[in-house]
Amino acid sequence: MALVFTYININAQYQSFLSAFSPDNPHYQSICENPNSHFQLDTLYWNYWGEGYSPGGAHWQELGHYRYVFSYLPNGKIRQIQQYVSGNGTTYNPAYRNTYEYDEQDRMTSYTVDCKWSDGHWQFYDIYDFTYDELDRVIVNHNTNWQGAGYPDGHDEYRYEYDEEGHIIREALYFCDLNEYYTQWLYTYENGKLISKCYQRWIGGAISGEWWNYDLYLYTYNEDTLSNILHQTWDQDNEVWCDYENTIYEYDDTGATKYATLQTWSGEWVNKSRTTKTYNESGTLTQELYQAWQNEEWVDKRRCDYTLDNYGNCIEGMWKDYVNGEWIDSESNNTLFVQYNDGASILSESVQSYQAKYSYQVVGINESSQNQAETFPNPGTSQLNIQFHSPVTEVVVYDLMGRQLYHQTMPENTIRINIDTKNWSSGFYFWKAQNSSSTLYGKWVKE
Repeated sequence: MALVFTYININAQYQSFLSAFSPDNPHYQSICENPNSHFQLDTLYWNYWGEGYSPGGAHWQELGHYRYVFSYLPNGKIRQIQQYVSGNGTTYNPAYRNTYEYDEQDRMTSYTVDCKWSDGHWQFYDIYDFTYDELDRVIVNHNTNWQGAGYPDGHDEYRYEYDEEGHIIREALYFCDLNEYYTQWLYTYENGKLISKCYQRWIGGAISGEWWNYDLYLYTYNEDTLSNILHQTWDQDNEVWCDYENTIYEYDDTGATKYATLQTWSGEWVNKSRTTKTYNESGTLTQELYQAWQNEEWVDKRRCDYTLDNYGNCIEGMWKDYVNGEWIDSESNNTLFVQYNDGASILSESVQSYQAKYSYQVVGINESSQNQAETFPNPGTSQLNIQFHSPVTEVVVYDLMGRQLYHQTMPENTIRINIDTKNWSSGFYFWKAQNSSSTLYGKWVKE
């Protein structure tokens, strides 16, 4: 949903955005593992509205414009994210920057956050240091905060524990200066799927304290598909979990989420709100509709319409409110725009409460990959042909959204494949192939 911020929240929201790129964050991990890693996030524009203040009192107004610029190391790792702020959407001034460091194993060892003050110089603000276990999993994310005169203002860290299958089972926030824990999340799994997570707080001091329950989320599946999430809260007096909210998921024939219905408990489950997602024939999201349950029926409240170009790329998202029987531009509008590089972009999933349109720039695919295979005709129309210089055992093809369109285990000694693409939409595609010694990558364009 669209977010509404006042100026006082800007720094916190910026830190939340940047934390999405720390190595312990699932979003960062998905960027590294997703086939779209052949693209690099170049520039993100974010314009937002909120409740501003003037001599006449509070009123809705366009509060600001943000631009995030990403730069990379030669190996494709994120080197820096720099935030620019503008009051008019034309002139952007530096505000914050995030700089990343890596070790010889390409593991992120730290990232620093700098603020730009009025004197025009960058000033150190925060540093996050990461510790890994023998399986290269983050076990500590330590934060040191500096404010004024270069002296540390505070230390805290997130500590992580994993089960034998590598699933995170505990995420705890520890205050180093106080020598005590503050909060923790506990996770349980069954057959590789998350079935519960419990939120607790540490109450009573470092020595005599104990963990108190607060929230519990229970996950139910229909085979491998998530069907609902039950949210319960802890009744401390009676020491029991009480039903609070329930989210029910329904899917279309392709497996994409069609409805997400939120219910609240008041002696029985009562509908509260519903999100409906609409996709085009290519499976690209074109609209999100938000409704409220009133007088035993669903009533339209808000929607976001996504505009696509001829390649199916999202170029704009516009929020509207349903008022007096008609749709009008939302006064709390968060409009995000794509700046294209090489004609490629994708619409991301939510990033720490942001829903952002990302602009990606194609980076050089490994030269050895290009020397070991030819993709033709490129561009093409109805068929994708790949000729390999040595036998491959597996081939996968993805679209820009990361959806897998083709996956085939190859017979022995396969050096050429021909893929029927008549029903594929025009746009950019990427293939990945495995041979006996390495993974090969390539790109293809359908006209």
